[in-house]
Amino acid sequence: MPEQIVMAITDYYAHFAQTTKSEALTNYRKAAKLGLRTYIYERLNYSQQNQITQSWDLFKERILNNQPPKDFFTMFDESTAIITSLIRHNIVVDDSIMPDGSLGIH
Repeated sequence: MPEQIVMAITDYYAHFAQTTKSEALTNYRKAAKLGLRTYIYERLNYSQQNQITQSWDLFKERILNNQPPKDFFTMFDESTAIITSLIRHNIVVDDSIMPDGSLGIH
């Protein structure tokens, strides 16, 4: 759901609902001050930068472990440009989307 819609719903419950709660108002003010995404990340103790760092670490580990025989290619070699582009654009890359040997079967 887009942040603007979430903020509109939160605003309604903080200010206009028949029964408003001080907790809703407090949370609305914090989210409005920090921005909804930052507020949620802070409340969950989530750091996107840590996730991106872990993506680079996994990528480097795969590079070090990828040693195909001479004159052969691997799917990992063929997809490195895609993977680096994803990470550079702050898309988290983990084991669930890192290409491996099974990709070549298809």
